[in-house]
This record gives sequence, C-alpha cells and structure tokens, in this order.
Amino acid sequence: MMFLDTIFCSSSQRRPFLLATLSTILFFVGVLWSIYHFVLELSAWNLVAHILVTMVSSAAFALVSLVYLRYFFRHQTESSPRTDLAPDEISNTLTEMAERALEYRLFVRTGRHFRADVLPVLIKNAIKNRREVTIEAILLDFRNYDICEKYASYRGSASFDRKLWDRRYVQTAILATIFKLIQAVEAHPSLIRLNLFLSTRLSTFRIDASHEQLIITREDPKDPALRYRSSDKDFSAFMNEFNWTRDGAFAVREITFADSTKTTIQNMFGDCEVIADLEEDVLEAIHEPSPYPR
Repeated sequence: MMFLDTIFCSSSQRRPFLLATLSTILFFVGVLWSIYHFVLELSAWNLVAHILVTMVSSAAFALVSLVYLRYFFRHQTESSPRTDLAPDEISNTLTEMAERALEYRLFVRTGRHFRADVLPVLIKNAIKNRREVTIEAILLDFRNYDICEKYASYRGSASFDRKLWDRRYVQTAILATIFKLIQAVEAHPSLIRLNLFLSTRLSTFRIDASHEQLIITREDPKDPALRYRSSDKDFSAFMNEFNWTRDGAFAVREITFADSTKTTIQNMFGDCEVIADLEEDVLEAIHEPSPYPR
C-alpha cells in the first residue's frame, strides 16, 4: 500500500514519473505540431488541438510543481527515525553514512559490496578530515568448511547470482575483504583502526551501523532495506544484536604487520591451508567491483 507521505520519497519513484511526464508532453507536442501543420483547416481537429494544449499545459504544470515542492519542502521520511529504503537507494545511503562515520560497524558474510564501495569512502573520509575511523567488522569464518558450504548452498538456491556460489567462492570472497581491510590499515596506520571478528553465525540480514544510524539489508539487491536512526527505539536492539554476535565470534586480537599483506594474514591465522590454496583467487577478487547493481 502506498501512503501519501511516501510518494516521491525515492529516486525509484521520481525517475519513472519524470520520464513518463516528459514523454507524454513530447508526444502531445508532436501530435499538436502534426495537426497544425497538416490539418489546421478542419474545425474538428482544432477542437482536438485545444484539448491537447490543455493536457500539455497541465502536465508541464505538474512537473514544475513537483520540482518546486521537492526543492522547498523537506520530505517527512528524510528526518524520520525509521525509513524504508528502495533497493536503488541502498548504495547511496550506505555511502552517505560512511562519509559521516567516525566508527563503522559491519556484520556480513563475505563483505563484497563493503570492500568495493564502502571501504574506499571510509578511507577517503579519514584522509579528508584527518581523523581516525574505527572499523569493526564481523565476517563469516572462512576456516569453517561446513558453515561456508552451508552459506554457499543457501545463496546458490536463493540468490540472484546463484551460479557463482560454492564453498571455495565464499572463502575467497571473505579473504578478499580481509586483504582489503589489512591493506587499508597498512596504508593509513594512523587513520584506520581495525577490529576484526570471524563468526559462524548465519543470518539472512546484514547490519551496517555508525553512531548515528544503522541500515538492515538482505542478501538480494532487489530486496528493500530499513534505516534506523539512533533516536528510534529499535536502534539499541539491533546494536545489541551486533554486540552479541561480535562477542560470540573469534576475535583477531593482534594484527602484526609484516613486509607484505600475505605475510600479515598468515601471521594472523597461522599456517592455514585455505589461505595458501586460495591465494591467486583472492588477489584477483580484491580488485572486483561490487556485484550488486545498486
């Protein structure tokens, strides 16, 4: 059900409306030109032409009114403690949150979108404002074959990109995110602080949070999301969910940097066969763009 206070609250609503309105105006203008050019002497066609002129004028007025109202009036949902986000609004909202964040909390499985689109914004924000940004990331434990296999099976049957998913791909994606995080800290040790956790808890939801707001998203890019500002009564409940998941996860306590990111990762996790086996795939995956068409 579409409520009045949600009309045109997102670009997914505004763009089709603007496109349809402009197309209608151009179509009627073309018809009017044809009438006046070819059959102006017919009185019946003059009547049709006058009707079309009225319709074009009304459509143009509606378009101008929309722009006027959008410019001078702030939409209620923009300041609402809780907001529904259309799928094509999620990426921009995550970016805006990262641009303002002093600390960024993340609970995901592989972190593909985070490493490609959100992490660069956090780094840029830290450099621009010359202030430390703390990243607290909970990822799936890539060392647990069973949990990675279970997640791959779920995504393989329920995901938009199901052909990609197997256990090896899950482990590669997780390690690629860890590599990117370590590289960020290595490049900016005084600006990026990392707290890394590996969890065996599966969820169909993801949590991205700052001190101001949090965003709950689902696996598929076609799914909508929810944004909760810190003033919402459920904000603390989701933060408790994040904290409990973090407290039950494996905490990478010491990150001792070596002469290469690969060596640093090995020092973090010891002699891990998964890392050695997936090294080439991981080095390729860290340069991939976000898989989500947002």
